[in-house]
Amino acid sequence: MEDYWARKSRELGKEIRLGEVALRMLEQYSWPGNVREVVNMVERLLVSATTFVIEPADLPLSVWQARAEGLSQKSLWHLPTVVMEAERRTLQEALRQAQGNRREVARLVGLSRASIYRKLKRHRPLQSI
Repeated sequence: MEDYWARKSRELGKEIRLGEVALRMLEQYSWPGNVREVVNMVERLLVSATTFVIEPADLPLSVWQARAEGLSQKSLWHLPTVVMEAERRTLQEALRQAQGNRREVARLVGLSRASIYRKLKRHRPLQSI
């Protein structure tokens, strides 16, 4: 995957790299669509990238759902974990819809920009779990 990522990134003229945690998540993903799914996801991530590093929050919902299915049953019922995951997913989707514009994200979710920045900062460590 890393070789194809580098080749496609050069081909598109974008110097975008995969963050370490995002790469680990993609490596652990089962890829039910096989090579075609890998190619499509790499191309989609590169084309839609708004930063120079792809982080876990930039990955599609299917990768996160597969990750959640791998969690133990106990953690699926742990309310603080469930709430944090819901918040993270909401922020992720708002960031996608707002194309990375933090001010628009704040408007979409009904919070101040300062709150959005704090929440985004708080969710960075969660992405490495």
